[in-house]
Amino acid sequence: MFGGEWWFILFVPIGPAVVAFEYMRSLRVELTVTQTRSILKTGFFYRGTKEIRHSDVRLLTVDQSPFQRLLSVGDITISSAGTAEKEMSIVGLRDPEMVKETIDQLRPA
Repeated sequence: MFGGEWWFILFVPIGPAVVAFEYMRSLRVELTVTQTRSILKTGFFYRGTKEIRHSDVRLLTVDQSPFQRLLSVGDITISSAGTAEKEMSIVGLRDPEMVKETIDQLRPA
């Protein structure tokens, strides 16, 4: 009946669902970068807030899957000098490379 085209019928509906999921994930994240600190607010109904001063930033990492690169979203992790663990983890952030560059420029030399 379908011949070799069965995969098309199975996987075509999955593409829009994945795009919608990534888009909704990016909506629940708000990152504000000021001259002195970065402020992360997360959640739709419950709002959580974290802050980190740029002078305390030890490490910034950007991770993007191939699909996230197509959508220009990605994940950023910010680690501070005060702790060995990650301070902030921002998932589904739009244009993560630009955000990383902005924070890097605001860090004291």
